Amino acid sequence: MPKIQWEGNGDWEKSFPELPLPKNAKLLQRPADPVRGSTPYMILPGILCFAAVFVKARLAGTFLFDPWYAPLAFLVGFLVAMPLHEWLHGICYPREAVVYIGLCLKRLRAYAVCFYPISKRRFILMSLAPAVPGILALAVFLLCPAGQKPLMSVYIVSAFMGLLSPAPDYMDVFLVAKSVPKGATIQASNQGLFWYP
Repeated sequence: MPKIQWEGNGDWEKSFPELPLPKNAKLLQRPADPVRGSTPYMILPGILCFAAVFVKARLAGTFLFDPWYAPLAFLVGFLVAMPLHEWLHGICYPREAVVYIGLCLKRLRAYAVCFYPISKRRFILMSLAPAVPGILALAVFLLCPAGQKPLMSVYIVSAFMGLLSPAPDYMDVFLVAKSVPKGATIQASNQGLFWYP
């Protein structure tokens, strides 16, 4: 497991110690604001979650959400799911890497930053790892008995948050799959994502 350094609550624009990039490294073209640019990548996961709610409600013949449990679900999402999301990114790096994980409560965002070079395949795995809790939450929601509205309320909110929050990661996977050749290495820096053969 890599060395994970917890940064706590901090500044979103903070710079971290970089590793040198090779001269032939090419910058991956990404939107200036990755969070805003990744909005279209929320559509498919959103449809999946809404479809699960619709199908389960139709089969159960009742409304499945108890709004009294929404605050608890959002609290679980922000206090547990956000750090877990970033930790899942972090553990995908090699043992010798240093991963900085922290929160920016001012922007309601979390981050995992690592400038260690990794393969294209490992980058895709690292980017998609945080979707796993969202998939599990959706599965629990679907398997939960219809009479357990409090439990289903917490799990469906967790599923939405867990599957929508990786939208910038889905975008990065799409851009890397489209632009980076097989066998290339990907390395992040304070200036963005770079790749080289």
